Amino acid sequence: MAVQAPKTGPSLSSYFNLAAGNASAPAVAIDAPSLSARLERLAASGTADDAEAAYYLLEECIYFNAEGHVPSVEFARGSELTAAEKVAETKLCGGMTQSQKNSRLDFLAAAVKGGANGATSSFLEEGPFGDPNALRDRPDDPLVREWKRQAIAQLTERADDGEIIGATTLMKEYQRGGDIVPKDPLLAYGYVLALRLVFDDILGPGGVNPYTDEYWHGLRNELTPEQQAAALAKANSILAKFRQHTGRAVHS
Repeated sequence: MAVQAPKTGPSLSSYFNLAAGNASAPAVAIDAPSLSARLERLAASGTADDAEAAYYLLEECIYFNAEGHVPSVEFARGSELTAAEKVAETKLCGGMTQSQKNSRLDFLAAAVKGGANGATSSFLEEGPFGDPNALRDRPDDPLVREWKRQAIAQLTERADDGEIIGATTLMKEYQRGGDIVPKDPLLAYGYVLALRLVFDDILGPGGVNPYTDEYWHGLRNELTPEQQAAALAKANSILAKFRQHTGRAVHS
């Protein structure tokens, strides 16, 4: 059975350089520190960003061991790993223990607790205790229901505080509905409108916003004028938080 491609963890600053070309993403060097050494170093720092980096590192190794390549590197630079790079990845990941594999959820929990960018979205994607199937197989399990409540609450907190990745995740969840949340056009529209405003802010006059009129007009047309106004107020609040956290000035 194919393994799900590992999630990547872009920093918020990556959204401010949309016009730049893709630099070659670094692959693992043959003389790189061992997986254990890297995990120990990341854990020792005690920062949320390093906890998230450890989580992504383990996700990368799990995927490489199963599929033999690293999508995050290959996509970013537009080329596959070389033979030497595959040898280096094998050296790094081949001896990964079950204990290390299991620790990725502990690293992710630390990243969420510390407020690392995008961590709450990864938490949601992992599913209850690393098992997305539990949402369908055990929907009435109190532990699964509590996980779902926690996942949505912490993701909503981050999204409403101006985090782009969180807002994008919730927009998609509320737009389609499913095992995690029911379909909700009002909430979906509020987040897609927030993303529209944020990307207008990032790109400036003349920029091509990925959230085109066609993308969000369909959601808007499902709402009453009062609901549209409430969604706009929410979107403006998210934009204000985004500007506050990133120190961005309003475009003239």
